[in-house]
Amino acid sequence: MRIRVHSKEGKNINLAFPTRMLFNGVTASIACAAIKKHVQVEGVETLSGADLRKLVLEINRLKRRFGTLDLVDIDGKDGACVRIRL
Repeated sequence: MRIRVHSKEGKNINLAFPTRMLFNGVTASIACAAIKKHVQVEGVETLSGADLRKLVLEINRLKRRFGTLDLVDIDGKDGACVRIRL
């Protein structure tokens, strides 16, 4: 996964993470625990650990099938650019 943020002022951020490091069962379990602890909305059921694991497996399957996927691609009027690639 690559995250790139470019601004007109010259402040650029480039981050690269291995996809398997971000999207795995352990990370899904940690995210589920953090969501349950910090997000509390009345009347809305949060995702369970099993749901997040299914999501992670589907993201990994799409990565294998399609290779590089653009998740976010935003170009601003002022020349700023945000891109998140899987």
